[in-house]
Amino acid sequence: MMINIELKETKKNRDKIDNDIRTLVIKGLEEVNKVIRYKKEHNLPILDASREKEVIEKNASSVEEKYYRYYVEFLKSIMNISKDYQKDVKDN
Repeated sequence: MMINIELKETKKNRDKIDNDIRTLVIKGLEEVNKVIRYKKEHNLPILDASREKEVIEKNASSVEEKYYRYYVEFLKSIMNISKDYQKDVKDN
């Protein structure tokens, strides 16, 4: 019984985190819209490798070692999604 209660609470916590992530992803993509406009106005490419490296180094530096690799993969995934979104918007 105790495990079931703990598992239910853990799932409830995960659901809240998933909802928070959804909200933040949408907010992030809304900010990407501003980036797209700026890059179009200044004829800049979608990829900014130095910015990506900077973001990873800055954000991952404070992550515990056991999570580091996964967090870096997560950041890279977000950046890939952002680039895909920029390409889709740019092409439309």
